[in-house]
Amino acid sequence: MDDVITLGKRALAEHGPHSPPLFILGHSMGGLVGLHAAQRASLGELPGFRGAVLSAPALKSDRKSTSAFAIKIGKFLSAWFPKTAVAFLPM
Repeated sequence: MDDVITLGKRALAEHGPHSPPLFILGHSMGGLVGLHAAQRASLGELPGFRGAVLSAPALKSDRKSTSAFAIKIGKFLSAWFPKTAVAFLPM
């Protein structure tokens, strides 16, 4: 995370007072790194930080909040249809 914060500070220094807003972008394991860096940045370590764009961050789901049925269906689908995307957006 130190490298992400350092890179952000360097980018802000190069652009001076008219720097555009700073966003962190991360995918997969980079999404996890981006999430931790965004937490640090939001605590004031990175002035100018405005947000994070995370694509499929490597996060572990909470088994307690996932039903046994949903886990079984997920395992079945991943075994029989490995390239089929399943998306659920709670409303």
